[in-house]
Amino acid sequence: MNEELSKAAVYSIAGLKSEMPAAVLKEIILSDRPTRTREAALYAISEMDSQERRAILFKIATDNKDEKLAKTAVYALANRLAAEDKQIIIEILQTSKFDAVKKAALYASQIKEITLVSR
Repeated sequence: MNEELSKAAVYSIAGLKSEMPAAVLKEIILSDRPTRTREAALYAISEMDSQERRAILFKIATDNKDEKLAKTAVYALANRLAAEDKQIIIEILQTSKFDAVKKAALYASQIKEITLVSR
C-alpha cells in the first residue's frame, strides 16, 4: 500500500464514531509501518475525543524506541494540554531517554505557559 493511501486510511479510521479507532490507531503507531503513516496516526489520535487519547500519546512519548515518533507524540499531546497539566510534562522530562523529546516537552510547556517550578 502506498504511503498516501495509508495516511488516508488512518484518517478514515480516526473518523469512526466509537472507541475502536483509538485501539486501531495505537496498533498502527506501534507497528513497523512507514514513519509518516505512524506520525499520521499520532496526529489523528490527538484529534480524537477518546478516553485513551492522552494515555496512548503519553506512552508513545515516554516508552518508544523511535526518537522521532516519541517527539511527534509530545507535540501531538501538547496540542491538547491545558495550562494546569504540568504533571504530564514533568513525567516526560523525567522518563524520556531522548534529549530531543525532553526539549520538545520544555517547548510545549512554554507554548502552553505551563509553570514547571513553583515560585
